[in-house]
Amino acid sequence: VIGLFCGWTLSIESFGRLLHQYGLSREALAGMDIPAGKNVLELYTKESVIVVPMVEVDSCVRMACRYCIDSTAEFADLSVGAARFGGECDEMRGWNQVIVRSQCGKDLIELAREKGILEFREAPESALQDLKNAAAEKKRKALKNIVEKSGSVKNLLYLSTDDPVVRKYLSVEKKRKRKS
Repeated sequence: VIGLFCGWTLSIESFGRLLHQYGLSREALAGMDIPAGKNVLELYTKESVIVVPMVEVDSCVRMACRYCIDSTAEFADLSVGAARFGGECDEMRGWNQVIVRSQCGKDLIELAREKGILEFREAPESALQDLKNAAAEKKRKALKNIVEKSGSVKNLLYLSTDDPVVRKYLSVEKKRKRKS
């Protein structure tokens, strides 16, 4: 199984309205990117790049995404997503970062290497740490939203309070509230 990194997806209706505010249609888009550390969404057309602040994009995020704790396809054999090494966006455009999570995934990567199907480049340790930090933040926010939705830390909707990952992030959230 190959899984994709995903922080969220956009509601097609809400995103269409946002594009309209910028004088664009979905058909006019040639691509999109979220450059690391800039807190913006870049929309590419044939003629230009339109920069949209993430605060505006947030209203387009699907509700279900606000309750999802898995941004890196943790149960896949291979997890793949846009590379963000050291914040050098332009240098990393077109590259993906891969996490090998199983023997099957390792075998697939080795086969691709042997056959010359993929290009490989070593990722700096900081890239993995950045990814871990982003995944941890996604978990923290999702659990906070789930608790708000259910009204109780004892009712986590689709999650179990016995799950060690859930317990870890709930204890982090409790510590944050005590500091506030």
